[in-house]
Amino acid sequence: GFSFHCLTPHGPHAAQRHPPPNPIGRRGYTGPTMADGPAPHDHAAPVADAHPHARRPDVKRRLARAAGHLEAVRRMVDADRDFPELLRQIAAVRAALDATARLVLADHMESCLRGAARGEPERAWDDLKGALETFIR
Repeated sequence: GFSFHCLTPHGPHAAQRHPPPNPIGRRGYTGPTMADGPAPHDHAAPVADAHPHARRPDVKRRLARAAGHLEAVRRMVDADRDFPELLRQIAAVRAALDATARLVLADHMESCLRGAARGEPERAWDDLKGALETFIR
């Protein structure tokens, strides 16, 4: 019969069969990750943005458009529309959100580089690494 013996860590040789996780972490990033749990923060306090973001109005406009599109998809479900059409529309909403996320990332990268040029390289690098870790999963 089949045994799960080799798949589970136990016994005196468990460490040999199951090496510890990579201490460097995913993609070489050594900072805090979601696996470390959320960073302590206060939801009641407004979050001040570390850098100005010039494309914020465009991001808001794109998100409003995607929200409207998603609401139209919900109405299509209520109207018993065919699933292939629903899937096409859901794919369009996802593409719109992905494009918006790329815009947010590009804007944030630009502001981080400007921060580094102003003499805040460590803070800018930390901000950029955090944004990339969030975006590229």
